Amino acid sequence: MRGAFLVPSAAGVVAGLMSVQAIAQSIEFPATQWNKLNPAYTGNQADLVTSFNRRSPNFELIVNFSKRNRYRKLSEPVGRIEILMQKPDGRRGVSFCTGTLISPRYILTNNHCIPGKKFKVLRAQIRFGYLTRQSRGRVFPLAIEPVETNPNLDYSIVRVGGNPAAIFGHIKIRAKAAEAGEELFIIHHPLGQPKRLTRKDCRASPQRHFRKQVLRHRCDTEGGSSGSLIFSDISLNLVGLHFAGGLNRNNPNSSNHAIRISLLVQHSPILRALSKGKKVAARGPKPSGGLAPGSTTPGRTPGSAPGTAPGTTPGFRPGRGPTPAPSAPGTGALNNRPVDVRIARFLIGDWRGRMNNGRLMRMRFHASGTFALADLTRRVAVGGRWRVSRGRVLLRATKVCRSTGCRNMPQPRNSWFRFRVISANTMQTKNGVFQRKRKASTF
Repeated sequence: MRGAFLVPSAAGVVAGLMSVQAIAQSIEFPATQWNKLNPAYTGNQADLVTSFNRRSPNFELIVNFSKRNRYRKLSEPVGRIEILMQKPDGRRGVSFCTGTLISPRYILTNNHCIPGKKFKVLRAQIRFGYLTRQSRGRVFPLAIEPVETNPNLDYSIVRVGGNPAAIFGHIKIRAKAAEAGEELFIIHHPLGQPKRLTRKDCRASPQRHFRKQVLRHRCDTEGGSSGSLIFSDISLNLVGLHFAGGLNRNNPNSSNHAIRISLLVQHSPILRALSKGKKVAARGPKPSGGLAPGSTTPGRTPGSAPGTAPGTTPGFRPGRGPTPAPSAPGTGALNNRPVDVRIARFLIGDWRGRMNNGRLMRMRFHASGTFALADLTRRVAVGGRWRVSRGRVLLRATKVCRSTGCRNMPQPRNSWFRFRVISANTMQTKNGVFQRKRKASTF
């Protein structure tokens, strides 16, 4: 495979994997489902959803946990991988897997997801923050050729566009060998559904089922769970990379299957370096295609023409946050174009002010997740980070500059502030543009 680094594996490892009677867990849809937030389940897939719903206690919605909960925090770097693929007979389709940020530039998933074993990947992207069927999350493009991969160990390290780790963080590679019967948990997107936690009855298989290379486990999974990391529920260390099903709750000798992380660290130069706390420079082909890095809205499906609804203006949609400019599909969020804002009252960090007549401010949002705000008359500038939550743009100021110089902004406990879009490019407010995150009223 061009551009990918194939990692050699020991013969014993290959033999161990080849002997596993398991089914790779990805899920496929028609090509018309590309970029669809909630895919349509038909035929046998509808039966899978029915079975999935019956087992709902095994798949807890991450969104139901508080933001300070350890599972919620660990879930931030986990995303749904969306793949536009082509089969050998020419038919196209969409497949879902799960991937996890392991560094600012790389995600870890299965080899049978990217580059795929039975299909060719045409485009790929990863969606973070997909917590409910209404939350679009943030989408970042993926390279279709891994920088490091091994089909026998069924893992791939793939480069991601933008800088999602600045928003969602990344998992630290702390490998541990799971003990027989140890309590585990897995964070994944089963059936391409919003992010779930599986911990009920989630354990390493008993000693008699242990293998040196393959971790057999009883954690409930579905198609779309492929590429999920498995954690120890005791130490929170990584114990495995899930790659195949096979579990039958009526058969105590059955199990699902994962590659041991300790084995991957031995064979992967990138994982080995990350496990030692070393920084790994980005290499390999840059991601292309998919949505603009950090985009919150679906792009056009293959074969459709770009455009906007009548009466709308590219750049912003009221109450929905930034969208890619349709005049230049695939470019950065907001195209880095400035947006003029009139602000009556504002509060950013500890910087508070009131403008009786409304003062013109100029804001510029970047796809990397940063923003700049300038008072065009008083020569005051603010810089910081932005993200989207529940259809609103939230801002966090980190630096303020005046003619006398710049200073860093102190960060209070709840320092994200909501930015409410009133119109497309010029916004006039009466009660204030910025609001406290947890308060409905303006100040």
